[in-house]
Amino acid sequence: MDDAGLAGAHAPLPLSLAARDALRRIAWPRGRTPRRAPAGRRPAGTLATLHLVSGAAADGAVHAALEVAREFRLRAERVLLVDAGRRIDLHAVFERDPRWGFGEVLRGALPLLGVVQETGYPGLYLLARGAQGAEDWSRLARLLDEAAPHFSRVVLALDPACPRAAGEAWAGRLVEGWWAGCGPLPRAALALAERIGVAFGALALEQPRERTLEILPGLPVAAVPLPPGPAPPAPRPEPEVVAWHLGMRERLRFLTWMRRLGASTQAG
Repeated sequence: MDDAGLAGAHAPLPLSLAARDALRRIAWPRGRTPRRAPAGRRPAGTLATLHLVSGAAADGAVHAALEVAREFRLRAERVLLVDAGRRIDLHAVFERDPRWGFGEVLRGALPLLGVVQETGYPGLYLLARGAQGAEDWSRLARLLDEAAPHFSRVVLALDPACPRAAGEAWAGRLVEGWWAGCGPLPRAALALAERIGVAFGALALEQPRERTLEILPGLPVAAVPLPPGPAPPAPRPEPEVVAWHLGMRERLRFLTWMRRLGASTQAG
């Protein structure tokens, strides 16, 4: 083989723009300054299965989460919305129960599929906030692994003050970050990106939240339904009540007296 052929054999294969972008977007170790996401990006144009959303206000984070979910629901994908914040209240949009969810799964108290709720919109599911208090962020990676076989996309709604410990969960994963609103990112977004190791891009909210909710019911249904969660434990059987008879009481007295009599005879 001549030099030109040898050089061609070892030349790198061309990568698609999406593939090259994906390699750049894998979450890096904490402490490394994240590069800014290119302007004009949209969730549907990315390969990431995990999408983080946040905003200066809770309403913005909710709106951004719905907008990200809408783009993937257009493809008939099954999407899980996760309320990982303390003041976001995603459950209120769907009028669902907030008592069980993210907090219990992080603490290992309940399995993921046991507390995932249907939102009332096809292909869209909710993991509500659940218990408040100190989260065990070390369990977040396990939650994401548990969700992977059942949901093609996971949208995690975060507070701007999300702690550094959360970044360990998506280290090495393909992940995208979205900040509600357009224009330059505020300091809160840049601080969050540096703290958890994911660059955030500005997500323009092109339509009112109510319009997004109106669109969701008409989107294609995911091909395979979500498997049911673990069945609740069976109720314990009631203890059997044994009828008490006077004759049984007299017999017990007789046996007790015989035991005492035998013990006194041996002692003598």
